[in-house]
Amino acid sequence: MRKSKYSCFIIESRYVCTKDPNLAQAYALVKKGSQCVYPDDGFEDIIQGVIDALDAFARHRGLTHESVFLEVRTTLTLGYDTCGLSEEDFERVRNTLVDCLYPIQDLEDLADRVAPLVLGHHGMDESETRTGGREMRIRAVHVTRDMSVVNSYTVDYYVDVDPFDQKKEQIIDLDPLDGGRIVLLPQSEHAVTLKWGDEYFDVGFHSVVTSKAYLIDNPLLSADSLQLNFSYRSVPNVTELWNRIVAVGYDESEGKAEKYALVDRKKEILHFIDKAIADGNTGLYVAKALLNESNHWDTCEINDIKNFQWLLLEGIEQGCLAPDNSLGWEWMEVATKYNDPADFMDDMEVFYEVLDTAASFGVVEAIDIMNSIWEPEQEIEED
Repeated sequence: MRKSKYSCFIIESRYVCTKDPNLAQAYALVKKGSQCVYPDDGFEDIIQGVIDALDAFARHRGLTHESVFLEVRTTLTLGYDTCGLSEEDFERVRNTLVDCLYPIQDLEDLADRVAPLVLGHHGMDESETRTGGREMRIRAVHVTRDMSVVNSYTVDYYVDVDPFDQKKEQIIDLDPLDGGRIVLLPQSEHAVTLKWGDEYFDVGFHSVVTSKAYLIDNPLLSADSLQLNFSYRSVPNVTELWNRIVAVGYDESEGKAEKYALVDRKKEILHFIDKAIADGNTGLYVAKALLNESNHWDTCEINDIKNFQWLLLEGIEQGCLAPDNSLGWEWMEVATKYNDPADFMDDMEVFYEVLDTAASFGVVEAIDIMNSIWEPEQEIEED
């Protein structure tokens, strides 16, 4: 299973995840409410939204008469009625809103016991989590001269291609210094045609076509030449991405590729990882955090732990370490092989909740990480 059924949230120093869409809406609003600074930030509407989402949850799961639900609803209703009376009341109600997280979680546990959630099929099987598809990469290659200093740099643009949509042209707007407007003409499965100015370029599948180099008017430089590379290629699925990452790590450790070539391959892989994440494979957030902050992909040793922590935190809120996200936990196992997992997050309380939630569902990687971080501390205390 690659895509997660869970919606996950970090609210202040608490971690919650849920499979229920109504509770997901409630948690999202609680998070928004916890960040309000003034009562007129729409705080009353947020509380009402939480109440409405909980009502929908309770009706759907048959819990409208349960004491836990009635107590939480009464608390929130009182908060709605009093939050605008004074600044002190606003602060109190905002804290109360966050404090309601635990009874709401208890309510979901109760619902899972007495009325298990039945979700419709929404693309959970492996075949539908593949990124797949096709895309054009347009690379603008600049060779510049500033006084006597010569330099070169590239800028990449990516465009999704549907080989079966042959009805209309597609406009691609590059930065003016990178070539401006390009027209993608009706394409086929085997090739695409692009129009740049008065020139046409036929680009076959899995091939690269290069334009001539042109001097362009760049007011910031003494000289600037521009050349465009057009590449029509397939987008790798999750398994193919893994194989590419392993290949880069092997070539890097064996010295089988030039440094500039490895940098380009890494850049492409990170682009495909972002694309796969956008397609719902959020477990790859762990790979994104790890590979972005590792100079050597053969060991995946983290060089910038702060940026790693920031990216991992972003991924956790996207469900990368939800209990059923096997892809994320596979990459966590890679991350812990050459790095200390105790450094992965600043807020160890939240990290413990993330791990404990997954461990309660039997995720072996989470159990191993918990034991590696907290068991030695317990032994020291006992001694």
